[in-house]
Amino acid sequence: MLALTHMLVISLLLLSSVVYANVNPKSTPIPAAYIPGAYIVEFEDAAALPEPFISTLHSDHNVTTNLRLRLQYALFNGASFQLAPWHDFQTSVELIQNMSQVKNIWPVRLFSLPGNVVSSSLNTGKALASTVAVIGKRKANEAGADTYAPHVMGGVDKLRNQGYAGTGILVAVIDTGVDYNHPDLGGGFGAGFKVVKGYDLVGDDYNGLNTPTPDADPMDCYGHGTHVSGIIGANMNQYNFSGVVPNATLGMWRVFGCTGSTTEDVLISAFNMAYEAGADIITASIGQNSGWTEDAWDIVAQRIVQAGIPTVISAGNDGANGVFDTSAAAEAIGVNAVGSIDNIFTPKLLPLAKYQTNGSGPIEFSYNPSPANGDFGTISVPLYALDLTGTNSQEACSALLPTTPDLSGYVLLIRRGTCSFDIKINNARVFGAQKFLFYNNVPGPASAPGVTLTDIPAAMVTVDQGLAWLASLSDNNAVLIEFTAAGQSKMAYSVTSNNITGGYMSPFSSWGPTFETYVKPQISAPGANILSTYPISKGAYAIRSGTSMSTPYIAGVMALILEVRGKVEPRAISSLLTSTGHPVMFNNGLGNLNGMFAPVIQQGAGMVNAYKAATIQTTLSTYSITFNDTVHFDPVQSFKIYNSGIEPVYYTCSNIPAAMAYTLSAGTYYPMKFPPI
Repeated sequence: MLALTHMLVISLLLLSSVVYANVNPKSTPIPAAYIPGAYIVEFEDAAALPEPFISTLHSDHNVTTNLRLRLQYALFNGASFQLAPWHDFQTSVELIQNMSQVKNIWPVRLFSLPGNVVSSSLNTGKALASTVAVIGKRKANEAGADTYAPHVMGGVDKLRNQGYAGTGILVAVIDTGVDYNHPDLGGGFGAGFKVVKGYDLVGDDYNGLNTPTPDADPMDCYGHGTHVSGIIGANMNQYNFSGVVPNATLGMWRVFGCTGSTTEDVLISAFNMAYEAGADIITASIGQNSGWTEDAWDIVAQRIVQAGIPTVISAGNDGANGVFDTSAAAEAIGVNAVGSIDNIFTPKLLPLAKYQTNGSGPIEFSYNPSPANGDFGTISVPLYALDLTGTNSQEACSALLPTTPDLSGYVLLIRRGTCSFDIKINNARVFGAQKFLFYNNVPGPASAPGVTLTDIPAAMVTVDQGLAWLASLSDNNAVLIEFTAAGQSKMAYSVTSNNITGGYMSPFSSWGPTFETYVKPQISAPGANILSTYPISKGAYAIRSGTSMSTPYIAGVMALILEVRGKVEPRAISSLLTSTGHPVMFNNGLGNLNGMFAPVIQQGAGMVNAYKAATIQTTLSTYSITFNDTVHFDPVQSFKIYNSGIEPVYYTCSNIPAAMAYTLSAGTYYPMKFPPI
């Protein structure tokens, strides 16, 4: 009988090895935000009602309160309420805590709208809107090999190529809503569509500080939830990507308005509603600085996991805060917190403009706008070049010739060269130049010009485009450029290889562990520069970065595991993910990729391997080992390995060295910043 030998991979946490970054000794923590006077209580009696509790406070204790939300669910029975300002004191909180019907009390935290590290979107809304009626309801998994780079990175492609696509799995998303009219997301809401369930808990005008106006329509007016939903379950489209599980059904419980924040009591309601709606998996790309597993939302998430529903929450985008900064409720016990890995390809959505020359056109071209100011407005303007040879690497690096004409009526074409873009612009501004197109000096895509001047629109085009224009101008053929204002122009999609940080940890990815030294994150996945769906009114597709993007990826992987293996308990899913993960390299965020593995407290078990997690025949009894390197140090840990196959498997245990991180800034009690500053 064939004997198989494997290396055992398991996340280990030993806090004495948390040493690496050399950072700002004046760093301070970011405090959590709370609603003044607002609290959540859980009742001792699972059948208790909020009204008798509120009445007792007033009649027996003369404490004035107003009910905020009923939190009456199978896994959590309680309420949130608002103390009158004249009763919002520690003595009132202690009084409530000591009431016989109260199990626990927490302040109500605010959670900001999920942010995105980068963004760009396509202006294809009108075209997509016209196709909704044609595409209609849920698509079956399209034929053909899955070659989408993030799927290849995490082993999703292998399962998709075998026909697995999440059929029969309901993934519940807690987010900003979803544009279910998007054709890639099914074109509708309800039975028979991709988005089959959901609820709007707050309304468009909700900002976290006003009163929610719930309704049954979880439409997205912000964009984040639509992007997340596409990562999980988008249909194949013209940009050659799909979600991890396009055959899964989705539920959306909307917890944010169009602006502002949400609150912890709303999140508790959403999680319980998703659980009671029959979700197979619950995912949320939401977080707030915390670190404690006893917070109210954390407890709800933990109970959902204990009830058999795997739950995944983003670790956060606060990598700059250093260690001990996993977000709530990602730090909840049993919840899978997810870190972000840089995409091996960089997708770009570049604005399109048009030009005409020698009677031909208009011809479309793409340009990469300056981050400082890339908006030329809606104009038609002739092109002017200082040098027609295309070989002057020092073009405009010094004062222009006195014979240079008035450039105010042109867009100026300049070769990228040996001096800064700002120097070139300032030299040309002497002659009235107000708009600039740089052309690259090497083959390949055009990068965004590093212009810092905010009052001058500038962009870059490819070397081929620049030389073609120079050829026309050399033949005395005028070139007329037609720009469309930013946000209104069509966009072009392109992909370039990320040969520098692709496959490395994203520097923005938040670090663990929890304050109680539980390992966080559990696993990581592609989360930087991810193309996905976006509300049709906002462009239909967008590129975003964050653990908000890696988290729904893992939710999709969980759906694949359930499809392949059948019902699997959450703890076993966590073990499958972590024991098959592939450790990735450390990126210090300053361009120093020094060949070391990233620490466990940054990457967890590393890059997910969906195929191995779904198909491996040996499983572990745990998904991490924490020695609790405190005064309660636990030096002896044990675990079991189960083999469901028919052949014996032999494992070798070993340690793989990884980078370390200093925990505290010198002379302070606060974690060091990351990367070094």
